[in-house]
Amino acid sequence: MLIIEIDHSKNEESYDRYADPFVCGDEFWKAVATHCPRLETIDMVDSLIHPLFNMRPIDTLTTRTLVTLAGLKSLRHCILAPARLTGEAIFEYLRCVSRSQSSVAKRAIDISIGGHEKDRLAKFYREIMAILRFLADTSEEELGAARCATKHLLTITYPYTSKARQG
Repeated sequence: MLIIEIDHSKNEESYDRYADPFVCGDEFWKAVATHCPRLETIDMVDSLIHPLFNMRPIDTLTTRTLVTLAGLKSLRHCILAPARLTGEAIFEYLRCVSRSQSSVAKRAIDISIGGHEKDRLAKFYREIMAILRFLADTSEEELGAARCATKHLLTITYPYTSKARQG
């Protein structure tokens, strides 16, 4: 089990960060996969007691991170901190995990879509629509889901609680 606690409020208050969440990007997860190949649980949790509506997403957590996590054969449960992920990146994760030779019967992942390069808050609904379009255009055989023995639960969350923006 790997638990990473991030206090997003302390990270937002100053440039002198309490802990740098950006170290938890692609290179970090590649090292985790290399050195902990039988890892079963990953929890990147916010240590705040109250919700934060202006949370900085992790820029360094990308499609490569998701592909790396898809390759962890024993991973059962994963919660990721808000990241600048796209619908295409999440779909790529689904393709990779459906084709992987997992050793678990069930796998759950909670992906939190944070802001994007020019807009701190994500175009959350746009990314959800992108995932749905990719899924609609892909058959079960092409996705790899038809022959996948592992049951996957994908939860996509919006980290800004009730502050969703239209547009």
